[in-house]
Amino acid sequence: MTLRLTLLSAALAAATMQHSGCPAEPGEPAAHADCAGKRCGDPCNPCGPDRTCPTFAPTACDPEGRCATVTPALCRDPCAGKRCGETCQLCPPDRPDCIETAVVKACDASGACVPLAPGVACPAP
Repeated sequence: MTLRLTLLSAALAAATMQHSGCPAEPGEPAAHADCAGKRCGDPCNPCGPDRTCPTFAPTACDPEGRCATVTPALCRDPCAGKRCGETCQLCPPDRPDCIETAVVKACDASGACVPLAPGVACPAP
């Protein structure tokens, strides 16, 4: 019974994890308990701190604090080197398996890649 519950817990954790390095979609899980206080790329346990569970792939904290499968683009910053108001894409350009949403996005004043509408507030030059 315990083994079945452990496997079920692992399957549920894996099902809620971000697997492709693609951006989070509305309704995806919020920050993970094992990522509290950790930086993007730090290892994490999908079952939570101080828990043991089988993992089938390496996991690490993503930029939103979720415990996700490690991918080359896990900690990519879509606004790195861009100014406020410049367009950005959440999907890495070298990841054909990641499907960008049709919503046009731009870097905001805090450096986040956000939907362009209703507008991105940038400080006056």
